[in-house]
Amino acid sequence: MGQTQKTQERPSAPPLPPPPPKLVNCSICNVNDITENEEAVTGNCKHKRTVCDSCMARYISEEVTGKGNVADMECLEDGCKAKLDFNDVKRFATKDVFERFDTITTRRCLESMDGFAWCAHGCGCGQIHSNPTYNIMRCHGCKKKTCFKHKCVWHEGRTCGQYDEDAKASDEVALLQYLESNGVRCPKCKHGIEKSSGCDHMTCKKNVGGCGAEFCYRCGADYNGDKGIRKVGNKAHKSTCTYHA
Repeated sequence: MGQTQKTQERPSAPPLPPPPPKLVNCSICNVNDITENEEAVTGNCKHKRTVCDSCMARYISEEVTGKGNVADMECLEDGCKAKLDFNDVKRFATKDVFERFDTITTRRCLESMDGFAWCAHGCGCGQIHSNPTYNIMRCHGCKKKTCFKHKCVWHEGRTCGQYDEDAKASDEVALLQYLESNGVRCPKCKHGIEKSSGCDHMTCKKNVGGCGAEFCYRCGADYNGDKGIRKVGNKAHKSTCTYHA
C-alpha cells in the first residue's frame, strides 16, 4: 500500500492592528492633538470634540479662581453654548481648582436656602437663622449682630420698622440702606455699586461715575497692582474670604 503524503499547512498571518485613530488639532491652542472620536467636553454638546484637556482645564481655572464663576461655564467650541455640569468640571479641572469650585458651589447652595444668611461683618461665616421672626442674628463665629431682615449690620438703637421709616423719609438714606443690603462701595473711590450677577469680580464702571477699579465683592481685594489678585493669585484675598487660598 502506498503512503499518503500530508500537506503542510501554512500558519495563518496575525491579524492586522486597527488603524490609529485620526488626530485633529485643538481648536483653541492648535498644539495639542485630540482623537476625532473622543468624547465631547460635555454631554450637552451636539458636535465632535474639538478642544483639548489642557485648554479646558485652563478655562475652568480662569473662571473659578479669577471670576468666582461656577454656574455659567460653557463649551469653548465656537458657536456652542452648551453648559458644563458638575461632573464635566470635575473631569477637566485640577484638584485645587475643583476643590475651590466645590466650595463655591456649596456656598451658593447655602445662600439659596430659606433662613440662611451671611454675617454682615465680613468674617466669612454664615448660618441658618433659627427664628426668622426675630431679626437679630448673632454670628456663631465673630459673635457680632446682623439684621436678618435687611441683611446688614444690626441697626443699633433702631427697630426694623424705624429703619424702614428712615428710608421712606429720605431718598438718600434709602439709597444708602439699599447699597448696604444689596451692594458694596468701591474700596478706592467709595462709589456705590450694585451686584447684578453671580460673579464676585466687581468693576467700578467709569461711565456711571466710578473709577474703573476691579475688586472682589466679598472682601474688597484689588485685582490689579503688585499685590493684586492677578499678580499673586488667591493669596491676595482677605483670609476670611471664600476665595482666599
